[in-house]
Amino acid sequence: MNDILENLKNLKIGKKNIILVAIAVLIMVLLLVSEFLTPENTENISKENTEIYSSQYIEKTEKELNYLETVTDALSRAEIKEGDNLLIMGAGPIGLFAMIKAKAMGARVMIADMLESRLNLAKEYGADMIVNVKEKDLHESALEFTNGNGFDVCVEACGAPETFLSCIDEASHGANIILIGNGKRNTDFLHSIILKKELNIFGSRNAFTKDFEELINLVASGKVDVMKMVSGIYKKEDAQ
Repeated sequence: MNDILENLKNLKIGKKNIILVAIAVLIMVLLLVSEFLTPENTENISKENTEIYSSQYIEKTEKELNYLETVTDALSRAEIKEGDNLLIMGAGPIGLFAMIKAKAMGARVMIADMLESRLNLAKEYGADMIVNVKEKDLHESALEFTNGNGFDVCVEACGAPETFLSCIDEASHGANIILIGNGKRNTDFLHSIILKKELNIFGSRNAFTKDFEELINLVASGKVDVMKMVSGIYKKEDAQ
């Protein structure tokens, strides 16, 4: 595994030529799976089930890594500084990875969602404040968290018009807003609020070589247990 990481660091390819790096990510995942599926872990699992489990483990882990590489690129563009107050709207996989990355960059993070189970997981990953918007007022929580100053960075990780507007409302003057959630509904608002607050709004969809290298190092280090986000692993015959 260390040899792969070293080779990646010495690899000279164009920033957007990510095919070779993607292959390296897959190899890393396969190595992680091979370490996970030890005799102790598979002692009570039949050979047939082990094959199904292994396949689904790889598929889910690859999907999580894809989330992380996009988030890594997005937050690097926001120029987050240590001590910045950061809001994340949505505690799904994208929002959780955004929180993990932001905490690693030294930010104070408040994350909001409607599902308590997701918020509890966010707390396990180190969120400074969790807000269930069905039970607490988001604006009041934001004022408390930022001492009335608003957020330096807001991350929209749901793709919903309501959460995008919440980011605009809770952002401080001159704040950065990052859109990662891919929405399907139109958002209607008076755009002059962006001018008045002098907001910087970024959209993020892709990643660069450095983002792949960073996420590979993070997963390989074992500092973050990404498998906590996998809600379940099922047999192929149980699929409907």
